[in-house]
Order: sequence, then structure tokens, then C-alpha cells
Amino acid sequence: MFSYQHAYHAGGPADVVKHAMLSILLERLTAKPKSLTYYETHAGRAAYRLDAPEAIKTNEAAHGIARILPLAAQAPAILSPYLTLQGTPNRYLGSPLLAANLLRGDDALVLCEAHPREHAALADAMAKHANAQVLQADGPAHIPTLLPPATARGLVLIDPAYERQQDYAATASTVAAMLKAWPKAVIMVWYPLLPEGRHVGLVNALENLEIPATLQAELCWRKGKGRGAYGSGQLILNLPYGLEDDLTTALEWLLPHLTADGDDGLLRLGFLHPPR
Repeated sequence: MFSYQHAYHAGGPADVVKHAMLSILLERLTAKPKSLTYYETHAGRAAYRLDAPEAIKTNEAAHGIARILPLAAQAPAILSPYLTLQGTPNRYLGSPLLAANLLRGDDALVLCEAHPREHAALADAMAKHANAQVLQADGPAHIPTLLPPATARGLVLIDPAYERQQDYAATASTVAAMLKAWPKAVIMVWYPLLPEGRHVGLVNALENLEIPATLQAELCWRKGKGRGAYGSGQLILNLPYGLEDDLTTALEWLLPHLTADGDDGLLRLGFLHPPR
């Protein structure tokens, strides 16, 4: 259960795509004055050293954030908050600290992490953020019991490691439970694009929920052959109105810079269910 360690993958192409999209979502949600609540099911340790042995072993950051940061001045303005926060050398901020820096003082963060060591590191990283609640808990099981929040507005990030094939079906069940308790929740689900195509059942299950404004975005940095992830997939349910234009701008800029040398990148973006 606890074999996955995100330190091996921090700052890679999948992180860049996922966290850039998350930052854009948070920027839009905080543009309105009413406070909101942000939830994470698999928070991790919040910050990662890119010169740590784990990151050096896989070298994924060299194909992700290390390609993007030198081009920050050329990036579209919508990516500026994300790229600015990632500007410290040899450090990559995970979603908890990105959210903590983009949210306001009267917004709330509820962060779940089941792994004991990752939870301890997460608690240390978030200690200065008084509006953050850090829980050592099974996020997919626990967060639905907390919904709906007092703020009424909010966002949930669901990004398990998908170590087991059944995690895809479990993620779909988690989303359904959350929406039953909180129908207007903005929910972002990340999934890896692997040659085995295990994500298809998850996508179909979430499409069958028939939630308005369900956007699918898949960025592929290489052809779907060989071993390992070839792309990053995201489904956003109850997407805020008009945000698809900003996400398109960001992903179209990221695509050529994340595409593997000598390979063909591909961006698939569109609504599974349009806004009402």
C-alpha cells in the first residue's frame, strides 16, 4: 500500500501539467470574493528536493520543470503564478504548497495523506499555514464524510498513484460519493496515460455521471509505446465557466516544450459534457 514515493517523480512532465492546471483553477476560484475550501486526497509531502537521490535516479524533472522554467518569460500570463512559485532552485512545490500560496487567509485547506513518513513531512511543510488541516487518513474514504463544507464553494484534487488496477474504479466511486454530498463541487481527477490503457474505464465511469462542464485534457509527450507513462490525463467536473480557454492556452504552450526529443506530442482537450 505504501510502496509509491512521489519523490521519484516530482517535477516531471505529469507534475507540470497537473499543477499548472490546478494553479489556473485556483486563480479563477479565488477571483471571486467568497471563501472556499480546498481538499486533497493524496497530498504527499508538499515539497521535494530535486537534488535528492530519488529525483536524481529517475531524472524526470529534467524532462519537466527544468525545461519550462528557463522559458518562463515567454510563457503566457496565465502560467505566471505557477512558474513564479516554482522558481526556487532544486526545489519543487507539490500541490499542497501551491494551493496554500494561491489561496487566501479565509480559505481552508484539508489535506489527507495516509503514508506515515509523507504525512510527517507534510505536517512540517504546512505548519506555517494556519488555514491548513493536515490529516493522516485515507483521503478517498475520509473526505466524502466531511462534505459539504461550510464555505459552499471549493475544489477537490484526486490524484492517487494508481498502483493497483482497482484504484481506477475506486477513484470513480470516490467522485460519485463526493458529488452526492456536494453536487456543485469542482473536482479535478488526475490519471496517468499508460500503454495498458487502464484509464479508459475511469474516464467512462466519470462520463456516465453526466455532470455538466466535465472537461477532459490529455497531454501526451511521447507516443504511447514502451514502458511508463506517455502522458498526463485530467478530468475536471463542474469546471468554472469559460476556464477552458485559459487551460487551452496554457496546455498548447506547454506541449512542445514537454514533448520528448524526436517524438510527436499530442493534446486532446474537450468537454465530455458541456456546460449548461
